[in-house]
Amino acid sequence: MVDVTRETILSVEEAAERAHTSPKTIYSWFRTHDHKGRPKQRVLESAKLGGKRITSLEALQRYVVQGMEPRPLPVPAMSVDQQLAAARQALSALGLNF
Repeated sequence: MVDVTRETILSVEEAAERAHTSPKTIYSWFRTHDHKGRPKQRVLESAKLGGKRITSLEALQRYVVQGMEPRPLPVPAMSVDQQLAAARQALSALGLNF
């Protein structure tokens, strides 16, 4: 929930500028359900202040972080022989020689 006493308040237009998107997209991020009526997994926190919808810089940051998924590190393709040689080298470095 947006804490208007502690967070940096943003209008929809300011939030759109910060997120490099349109105000229409920001409004869609406020919605709790998609166009088919299904609940959305994440929603941009907002509040009404003086009849206008607002959000905060911190809420925008929380929204972005929620959307980040850990990406696996790329693993270089190695042949079985290369994997075996790498394993032997790692074991040798530990003083375990086979």
